[in-house]
Amino acid sequence: MLPIVTIVGKPNVGKSTLFNRIVGKRLAVTSPVPGVTRDRNYATADWNGVYFVLVDTGGFVPYPDEPLLKGVKRQVELAIAESDSIIFVVAHNALSGMDCEIAELLRKSNKPTLLAVNKVDNQTRELSSAEFHSLGFTQLLPISALHGRGVGDLLDQVVSELPFSPEPETKETLRIAVIGKPNVGKSSLVNALLGEERVLVDEVPGTTRDSIDTEFEHDGRKMVLIDTAGLRRKARIKDGVEYYTVLRSMRSVQRCDVAVVMIEAPLGVTRQDKRIISLPFEFGKGMVLVVNKIDLVPSEDDTLEQVKSELEFLDYFPLIPTSCTEKKGIFDVVKLAILVHEGQIRTLTQTELTSFLTSTLSHYPPPSKGKRRPVIKKITQVGVKPPTFLLKVTGRDFLTENYLRYVRNSLRTNFRFVGTPIVLRTSEERRRIAR
Repeated sequence: MLPIVTIVGKPNVGKSTLFNRIVGKRLAVTSPVPGVTRDRNYATADWNGVYFVLVDTGGFVPYPDEPLLKGVKRQVELAIAESDSIIFVVAHNALSGMDCEIAELLRKSNKPTLLAVNKVDNQTRELSSAEFHSLGFTQLLPISALHGRGVGDLLDQVVSELPFSPEPETKETLRIAVIGKPNVGKSSLVNALLGEERVLVDEVPGTTRDSIDTEFEHDGRKMVLIDTAGLRRKARIKDGVEYYTVLRSMRSVQRCDVAVVMIEAPLGVTRQDKRIISLPFEFGKGMVLVVNKIDLVPSEDDTLEQVKSELEFLDYFPLIPTSCTEKKGIFDVVKLAILVHEGQIRTLTQTELTSFLTSTLSHYPPPSKGKRRPVIKKITQVGVKPPTFLLKVTGRDFLTENYLRYVRNSLRTNFRFVGTPIVLRTSEERRRIAR
């Protein structure tokens, strides 16, 4: 288990910028607007061969009035409790009573704490940062997270107090992205699976701003859950932060193995749902369709039938009803995601494919087109994620899309490719001329 280092501070002092700087990637959304980060955001980082888990937290407000800020405060307190070391970030020109309140909370936690005075871009600002000694921490380091100034010294100090942790094993991990419209229940599903409030849940749409990666283990199998921000129509994206957040969610779909697409049972399938459902398909990802809040409809069977009729073009993707509040169907989602992923990475032998082609052609050979009939000579598998096959065909131009659909469905039925697109490519098999 890697040690955990948590970044804590009041809103808009540069915590996410420092997180991105240390991790070396732009994993957290940053903006001059306070309160962009709301959940805990985790990433593995290393410095001079020492590996640790770095946690970005939302801006801490000691005495919040709004329910959303109360949720952020609770998230930060949970992060502090699980930490081995803390980086307390303040802004060089903004020592406030709020900083003092946070300092008091950290002292009570008895966790090793480094005070990082951020936005110190020059020598003059470095001299003015001395006032932060009044917070009572022995280790004060002036930094500029944006430009990298002093961050190396900060990390030297961080890792000097951590136990040595070698690079973790890089076994392939199943990555599951949970996507859907705002307020459909994505964070509730993730929290129900984890058994803790890892992601902020609120009735206000758009509570999740970042795509939150969380390691998770089910029946001995390691996986990563990605809780994405709600995907909205372009006309409803109001500001730059929300635009970047939606873009981050789309990138999360690109880097996942299986997408869990959530639909609200009381609302049925909307145009926006159909657009979101098309994303995993476009990127060649596996998909599980979840009809959430099924406890809020009069008839579960009628609702599922209605969803199926709206999405009949996706009949090979598994569909499951859930209720996060009643914990109904929650772990079935994971089991189906594992089943879908197994299909995504399945590799068939040439013997299996040759036998399949012989049986398929004998049952239903390609129809003729005019006076020409295409002849499929061979099928080979050329890729996975998604499963991709190449057909060698004489008369390729006469092979119809309907027949390719038949081959695709036969592959799906014979080899249990559940919930994954299947890509069929064709190439012309040239006749050999005898010499």
